[in-house]
Amino acid sequence: RDLAHQLRKSTVLFGVAFDVENNDQIHVNPATGYIIDEDGIVVTNHHVVESFTFAEGVSKLAMGIATDEGKVYLVTEVLSTNKDNDLCIVRVDTRGDKLTALPIGVPAQQGDEVFVMSHPVEMLYYFSKGVVARNHIAKDDDSSAMYVRTMDITADYAAGSSGGPIVDQFGNLVSTVSST
Repeated sequence: RDLAHQLRKSTVLFGVAFDVENNDQIHVNPATGYIIDEDGIVVTNHHVVESFTFAEGVSKLAMGIATDEGKVYLVTEVLSTNKDNDLCIVRVDTRGDKLTALPIGVPAQQGDEVFVMSHPVEMLYYFSKGVVARNHIAKDDDSSAMYVRTMDITADYAAGSSGGPIVDQFGNLVSTVSST
């Protein structure tokens, strides 16, 4: 229970808002992210941010995060992104607020217990646990030469969990949810 409470403070709802042509409704594409610096540095997946930055046929309205306390902050800058590793680091305007950063851990090994906090299928702050089923190096389907380190886990997550933190039993970040 303490780990879930701790992790919830550093996990954010990452939202991308669009205005689709010929439709009078605003659409929000929710995903997950986590805070790595109290001054507003947040990590999510490259494919989450890519859906906003390279979307066609839509008016891009906003990209931001919401904390578990309900505070909303807009993304002001993409600091770094890596398509092959499916990671993206952004800066949000905290308006002077200090956020709760997630500590970085060491890579988890096969058999280690891991925990995930994410927003699968709009079930906000869903907490699950599992083990590292395997660590391996996989060839990236989109790249002819890129090999990426991959961790398969047994914890539950689904669409909307993209960018969610995977932590060890002490609450240290060991990986990021990328695909289901």
